[in-house]
Amino acid sequence: MDEKVAKTPRPHMLDADEVAELLRIKKGSAYEVIRRINAEREARGRAGAGGYSWVGDIRARVALAKTTARDEAEFLGILDALGVHVADNSAKAQRDDWVFSLAEEPSKKVSDERLGFVYGKEMLRRRFDREGVYRPTDASAARIRGAAEHALELNDLSELSRLSSALETCAKFDVESIEEFGLRMATLERRGQAGGEGYRRLEAARDYMAMNGLMPLKTRYGDDGERSAAEGSSRDGRREDEQQRILAAGRQRARQDQRRERGRR
Repeated sequence: MDEKVAKTPRPHMLDADEVAELLRIKKGSAYEVIRRINAEREARGRAGAGGYSWVGDIRARVALAKTTARDEAEFLGILDALGVHVADNSAKAQRDDWVFSLAEEPSKKVSDERLGFVYGKEMLRRRFDREGVYRPTDASAARIRGAAEHALELNDLSELSRLSSALETCAKFDVESIEEFGLRMATLERRGQAGGEGYRRLEAARDYMAMNGLMPLKTRYGDDGERSAAEGSSRDGRREDEQQRILAAGRQRARQDQRRERGRR
C-alpha cells in the first residue's frame, strides 16, 4: 500500500466563520472582508519569499504616500512622483473607489479592495480629515520621500519595500525619532514581550531609519522650539516643490472627474 504523501502546509487563511466571530458580523457579510485580507496576505507572502509582486510594489508606494501626506492633494502628488497613477473606478461600480496602477506598466492595476481596508478612498479621506493622525516630522517625511524616489530611480524595489515596511512600523508604534524607538522597546521589555514580533519590527525599523538618516535622534518631547524652527526651515526649503506636486495632483483629479462624468453619460 502506497504511503500518503504529506501535504505542504499552507499559511493560514481566514475563513468566513473566523471573520464573522472576530468582527461580530453575519457570515454572509464576511466574504468581502476575507477577499481583501487574504489578497493582502498573499501579496505580502510573495514579496517576503523573494519573488516580485507588482501588487505588493504598488502597496508599498501607496503606503509611503499615505503615511507622509498631509492631505489628499499631497497624497496624489506623492504617488505621481513615485510612479503610481490613480484613477476612479467604473461609474457603474457599487462603491466609489480608486484604482492604482504603475505608470510604466498601466496594465498592472489594482483596486483598493486588494490593497486593504486602509487604502480605500473613503478611509484615506477620513485619515486626511482627522486631527492627530500619525505622520513623520516634515523633515523626516521629505527625506523618506527622497529615499523612495531614489530607490525607484535605481529600480531597487526591495529597498523600496524595506523603507515602506519600516515606515509602517513607525506608524503602528507612533515613532517620530530614534530615541522613541528605544522608549517603545523598553515598554515591551517591561511587559515581557522582548523578542516578540513587535519588538523585532521596532528593532529592524530603528536600525534602518538610523542607518539611512531618515529620522531625528531627539524625541519629540525635547526642545519644542528647536524642533519647530527646524521644521519651519524645512518647510520653507520645500515650499516650491510641494506647490508643484499639489498642482500636479489637481490636474490629475480634474482628468479623473472628466472621465467619470463621461462615464455617467
